[in-house]
Parts: sequence; structure tokens; C-alpha cells
Amino acid sequence: MLGDDSGGLSANYKGTGEINSIDDGNKSPFPERVQVGGSPLYRVERKLGKGGFGQVFVGRRVNGGNERATGPGALEVALKFEHKNSKGCNYGPPYEWQVYNTLGGSHGVPKVHYKGKQGDYYVMVMDMLGPSLWDVWNSSGQSMSVEMVACIAVESLSILDKMHSKGYVHGDVKPENFLLGQPSTSQEKKLFLVDLGLATKWRDSSSGLHVDYDQRPDMFRGTVRYASVHATLVEQPAEEMTWSHLHIL
Repeated sequence: MLGDDSGGLSANYKGTGEINSIDDGNKSPFPERVQVGGSPLYRVERKLGKGGFGQVFVGRRVNGGNERATGPGALEVALKFEHKNSKGCNYGPPYEWQVYNTLGGSHGVPKVHYKGKQGDYYVMVMDMLGPSLWDVWNSSGQSMSVEMVACIAVESLSILDKMHSKGYVHGDVKPENFLLGQPSTSQEKKLFLVDLGLATKWRDSSSGLHVDYDQRPDMFRGTVRYASVHATLVEQPAEEMTWSHLHIL
């Protein structure tokens, strides 16, 4: 999602700060406070970003919370909103929720601590993360050391491999969707992959067999800039994610 289509979990993006702006066809203002699925009460603060599957804001606990902590006890979290009438909610809660139920908390994938519906919005409460690789690239004069690129290559490939082992391909691999952990926390040097709204199963859950790909030419999903020519013509198979990974590097 975000580039701010970075998945919206990054605290680096300087958004508009307007929490009640109505855009993207949404007919309802965003709530000023959120409490879902047994979560603490959060005050909705500045916008972090938006994409094809929702918008993300900073959520700050009204009571309690540790400024240097991650997880449910953190003072600030990322709140991802998706309107009930959005394309990802045709059959109820966002499709992305299903993916996070399977992958969330596994290697390199943020954990969803709470989720639920408030008013006209489905809401996920997740860890706040740090800058995306796109942010880092631009803030460092569009230059990185060989050592850093090598570390990113190994870690990002490990994340994609873990996701693949659980039967999914991401569907939109790009620098904006790889985020570092939040600065000054135990996760600041870890890499995370966000924005799972386009993730698809490559393996049938029942049979364990490879699913058939949709070969229609209008089925491309993702970001053309990081896709192979073949992937723009058919649904992206797992090997096309490797090409996207190489484009990033």
C-alpha cells in the first residue's frame, strides 16, 4: 500500500494530520477515539498513509502505555481503518484480516494485537514501525553500502521464504512495503513486510497442491515498477515475487 503506500505502519510519514477528512469515496468521518476487540482506548492522531486497502493513523493510548514498548502495552500503535464499503470488504471483514490471522507474528510480519468494527470502519491495531526502505534510501542520498544491501537482501528473502512456506505470495513486493522496526526499541534493526491486502494463496489448504493461476491479461495486481513483464500479463506466481525482490535490490 503506501508511499506513502508503505502499508501505513511507519512513523516516518508526515501526513495531513486530518482525521476527519472524507476522501477515497468514504462517506463517514474517522472516529476520534477507537476501542475494538478488547483493546485499550486509543485517541486517533496523525495520518501515516493510505493505499488501496485502507488508511493508517497513529493511535495513542488514553491511559497507561509504555513509550519504549512494543506490542499491546505500547503507548502508540498503528490503527489501520478500512471502510465497510471498500473493495476489500465485499463479504464482511477485510480479506487482509484472514491473511494476518495466518501470517501475523511470524518472521518479518507485524502482529495484529486487536481488531474489530467501530461505526462504519473495520480497524486493526498493530505495532508502530519505523521508516520504509524507500524512506531510508531517500534520506541517505539514494545510496547504501554494499553491506547494508546484502543484509537487506538476506533478511527480505528470508521473510518472503517464510511467507511462501505458509502458502502465500505477497503480491506487492516493493521498498515501500519493507519497514524497519520502530527506533529506540528492541525491533529497530529488524525488517518487516507489511500491506497484505494483495497476498494470495499459491497452495491449496486442503490438497496441498499448487493452485491454478488466473491467466486473464487484466488480472495484474501490484506495482508495475517492481514487476516483471510477464507478471503484468498474468496473475503473479511465486517466482514473479523473486523478480520483484531483485528489482528492489
